Amino acid sequence: MVTISSPKADSGALYMGCPVWACREWRGNFFPESTRPSEYLENYSAIFNSVEGNNVFYGLPRKETVQRWAEQSREGFQFTFKFPRVISHELGLTRSREETTTFLKLMEPLAEEDRLGLLFLQLPPLFSPERIDELETFFDQLPKDFDYGLEVRHWGWYDGVGKPGSAEWCLNAMLVERGINRVHFDSRALFSRAADDAAESTSQKRKPQLPYRKNVTGRHPVVRFVGRNSIEQTRPWIEEWARTISEWVIDGLEPFIFFHAPSDRYAPDLVRLFREVLHSYLPGIEPLDLWPGERERMERPEQLSLM
Repeated sequence: MVTISSPKADSGALYMGCPVWACREWRGNFFPESTRPSEYLENYSAIFNSVEGNNVFYGLPRKETVQRWAEQSREGFQFTFKFPRVISHELGLTRSREETTTFLKLMEPLAEEDRLGLLFLQLPPLFSPERIDELETFFDQLPKDFDYGLEVRHWGWYDGVGKPGSAEWCLNAMLVERGINRVHFDSRALFSRAADDAAESTSQKRKPQLPYRKNVTGRHPVVRFVGRNSIEQTRPWIEEWARTISEWVIDGLEPFIFFHAPSDRYAPDLVRLFREVLHSYLPGIEPLDLWPGERERMERPEQLSLM
């Protein structure tokens, strides 16, 4: 956990990272060249204090694997996982009670080791406000031992954040009552200009464009930010989120923010830029230095010259 130094004694904490902890292209840059796949998580958690962990959305790991994640990650590290798509997209919330119980049981080793930050439900685009009763029932049946979040994608949920009686107002009120966090998906940077490469083109075809929101319904607001492979092209939106998140932290909230890039190769660099900008608002957050792989490359010529 990154603890923040700020003017307020009740200021919170901040968790940040990438959507994955394992990317082969990080070797020789983010990771040292010699890093083995079995060492990815330990190396990642030595630099960042959280990960979105999209892998369980597509299929459940074995219990032994989850236990290994708890053992390999550093103290204070927080995993944030989506509910599997079999629950949110395939069976639907009303027919997936057994699958939900299995998933939560699988997460227990992380919770026992204080490695579990948040579990969030990403609803499919066709899940409309007319099904809010189904959503309420699903959350009311969940155990209170975990922190939860919700990401909505149907445009009907975005009909007026402060307008009493609107679907969005009702959604936020329901989440506040239950202490469930809004998960904000922000792809404005990605769609700010035409794609510069194949990865950006593919990402623009796959990622949704949702209205920009920053309202808070629980103690752990979540931002899933999608930038571009050009880090500097993404700066204006990172600066905007740095201001907002610094205010959340000073107010005592403990937000999570995860940085996606069309190519995972560039995701760590987005986090580094965010921390650099955030430092001007929260001096207790130090900018990140060179990555271990970058430092290794810089030292290699000097080592060769000594031979």
